[in-house]
Amino acid sequence: LPLLSIINLELETHAREIYKGNLVDTSALADQVLIYVSESDESEDPTPLQWLDLLFWVPSELRIGQTHVILAADSTRVAFLRNLEGRRHGGGRFHATANSILRDRQIEIELDSFASTDNQRVSRLEVDAELVAPDIDSFIHLDGDVIATDERAGYDFLVAGEYRDIRDFLQAFNAEGIIAGKLFLNARMRGDINGFTLSGMSLVIDNMPSYGFEAAGELSWDGEQSTIDLAASGELDSMAYLVDWIDLDLADLGRAEAGLRLSGSLGKPFIEKFIVATSSDEDLNIVVTGQLDLRGPDAASRQRNEIYVDAFAPTLTVLERWLGKIPVDPGPWRASGAAAGILGDIQVNNLVLETGSHDTY
Repeated sequence: LPLLSIINLELETHAREIYKGNLVDTSALADQVLIYVSESDESEDPTPLQWLDLLFWVPSELRIGQTHVILAADSTRVAFLRNLEGRRHGGGRFHATANSILRDRQIEIELDSFASTDNQRVSRLEVDAELVAPDIDSFIHLDGDVIATDERAGYDFLVAGEYRDIRDFLQAFNAEGIIAGKLFLNARMRGDINGFTLSGMSLVIDNMPSYGFEAAGELSWDGEQSTIDLAASGELDSMAYLVDWIDLDLADLGRAEAGLRLSGSLGKPFIEKFIVATSSDEDLNIVVTGQLDLRGPDAASRQRNEIYVDAFAPTLTVLERWLGKIPVDPGPWRASGAAAGILGDIQVNNLVLETGSHDTY
């Protein structure tokens, strides 16, 4: 069994409940509980099914000031709860509230669970939980199952979340970046203690009027690295959000529609394909397509960074706000070109300029 330490325990129970190992009519109060399991010692660790069997030892009424669960392996994982209060409601149902700290954020937790038993063993735990971070106005709701065998424990949840700022979400995946705005998330979350996959994922990023996107796809996390496969579409007011070496402010041209395909990781994505299209009131049309590798500034990344720009309009006068007075207007025109590289090392080629019409040649 794991190391179990309880400080200042007050227990009201019956000997028969302790004998049976099922505290259906027991109340317990403690200042602190610590559970410690090490994978480096010589003793045999509890199996996942044995961990679930410990639910029989949860009292009908429970109050604990502080709870620590420590799993020491290649890396040490610590689960911390404060002000844990819970109550059984019969038939394997249990309701609990607690709060915790995650990445310096206060987290409020509310949990409803139902334990399914098979031959006096807990084989499945139905969970309906909500985690709220009030100081950042964010929450995640989980609804699904925890299933255990002698070899493995896993979970399968439907996830719905809302973050006031997507940077708080990205921070959990070691992926701090320039993206900001409100995040809405829906997905199916399946995994175990070592990692998880969010499949059927639907994301909405709202940072209007600067930009807004909807995305769908998959995200995996192994405890250290993330892997993504996402398709996104939306609108933005500047190319700088995608490409910092193209000075193209789209705000004066009207809203730009954008589509993206992303792989790699959240912290260093590879934009396999993107297209940005905008049209001004004067009928100036600009289309930017290409791919961007944000995984590193090496030679291979420079070769994968390719941008194609195509601009056209019925008259050169639409450029007067940038070029000044146009002395002669030849009529319709079109300009296109390609750029590759990184900031400070850009190559432009295949530049084509066309102007005029059959009447003005």
